[in-house]
Amino acid sequence: MQPGPLHLLAGAAVASYDPHARSYNAPCWSSSRPHHQAARRALACLAEADADLRAAAVHLHRTTAPGEMFHPLVAALDGLPPALRQQALDHGRRLADGIRLLFHATDARLRPPRPTGGPPSDRGDRRILVVVPFRSTGVQPLRLRNLRACLTALDRLRPVPGVELTVCLVESDTEPRHRTEFEPRVDRYLFVPDGGPFNKALAVNTAVLPGGPGAPGESVCVLDADIVLEPDFLAAAPAAVPPGGALLPYQDAFCLDERSSDRMAALVDRDDGPDGPWSGYLIRRPPGGCVLVDRSAFHAVGGFDERFVGWGGEDRDLVDRLAARAEVTRLPGFLVHLMHERPAMREDRAQTMAAARQR
Repeated sequence: MQPGPLHLLAGAAVASYDPHARSYNAPCWSSSRPHHQAARRALACLAEADADLRAAAVHLHRTTAPGEMFHPLVAALDGLPPALRQQALDHGRRLADGIRLLFHATDARLRPPRPTGGPPSDRGDRRILVVVPFRSTGVQPLRLRNLRACLTALDRLRPVPGVELTVCLVESDTEPRHRTEFEPRVDRYLFVPDGGPFNKALAVNTAVLPGGPGAPGESVCVLDADIVLEPDFLAAAPAAVPPGGALLPYQDAFCLDERSSDRMAALVDRDDGPDGPWSGYLIRRPPGGCVLVDRSAFHAVGGFDERFVGWGGEDRDLVDRLAARAEVTRLPGFLVHLMHERPAMREDRAQTMAAARQR
């Protein structure tokens, strides 16, 4: 589902008008704003020479639901006369390297490509510990819905020949609010008492570090509780983890909007994958959501930095430290992310990183 140049141009233009775009990822939104504005200017320039595109651009400017204009914009751009269409393609290609956040919609079945790297048996039997850090207070019902969908998707991964899978849910809160519901659904349930802002780093470290570096070939999968994995995810991903390194088994995260998240959560147990329409925002090349790490490498870097509390920074920090000592690879495909109650987010990623490291 890698967006083509015309989809990039249309998605960036929609993002430039969408007042909700920032809520999907504030740092990516901030760094992408110049690209959003460049796309708006390019669209306006092209629209001056084509009536159909001009009508779509005017509607985009006036509507209160910019996302609904994504498909009409792509169609109008694709129908431009050859010389103008080539200009639109050139504009879209220029966006490809820098833009981090853009609107996207598709009618296709959400079936991310299977990770490459060969079947698990190519490197012997594999053990993988999936750690799902989690918190949901009484005012966060979407986080509960998302965890249910996440665990349902994990259930559908089993059994996988050559892979021994252990799912560990870590609830970090002032009390084990949801133990009764979720402990029977996982292999291990841990409660981490913590009354401060959510500390994903502490939750994951509590599950992984006390167990030691593990046996050769053992991996840790740090999985956010709002990610829905495809049924064949474990067919090859564990074998693709570099020895002593880490794997990001995707290129982009498709952050579904409210309506699409509701449908995905309701249909996650469908074997054939539900048809679209799906809509939301692509976050391009994110560092987290789902990271597979050789367990020995996780121990070698000391796990997550627990100074990162609240939203953001801990995944980037971990991946940077892993990459400084071993191979970190990224595979084709995308993650499916479900919408939930939005945390406070800083727009400046550098400030987030610096603030945590000063604690």
